[in-house]
Amino acid sequence: MNSELTILSKIPNIKDKCVLELGCCIGSKTKIIAKLCKEVVALEGRETNLKVCFKLKLPNVYYYLFNVEKLTFDSFGKFDIIFHSGVLYHLTNPVEHLKNIFKISNCIILDTHYTTAKKQEIRPEENQKSRAGLSTYSVFLPKKQIFKLFKDYKIHVFSEGYHFHKSRIKFIATK
Repeated sequence: MNSELTILSKIPNIKDKCVLELGCCIGSKTKIIAKLCKEVVALEGRETNLKVCFKLKLPNVYYYLFNVEKLTFDSFGKFDIIFHSGVLYHLTNPVEHLKNIFKISNCIILDTHYTTAKKQEIRPEENQKSRAGLSTYSVFLPKKQIFKLFKDYKIHVFSEGYHFHKSRIKFIATK
């Protein structure tokens, strides 16, 4: 079973849930989420990627060209689940972004790289690539800082796993 199916299957009544997917890229994970959930709103910052997504013709998925760094509660409202895979480390202000998404859902599935340094790391972003961020740089957070943010907002990590990349984690967190 692939890792998205594994992690989504841990959520009770998943078939009745509405999911906000951040950074859907070309829809590879969107297809999996759509099979399991009632509805998916998939956000992507690159128009070329969205054109590929539209070809998937998934009836319960709504795609939007949207920069997830600008996401607030007012953008799309509240969701049952936020699926946040491979995006956080491409953002220029990941701390503020996390604070915003904590207001949008009580359940967050996060898959992200982190830095092993003690402080945030700023790294250049290869902006031309379809999987890169939209800025010229990105900010990698230390793992401890990511978990502290969740704890500060009373969001509890209840299923944690590690990726084959040494500095990448995947987990489900709920209020």
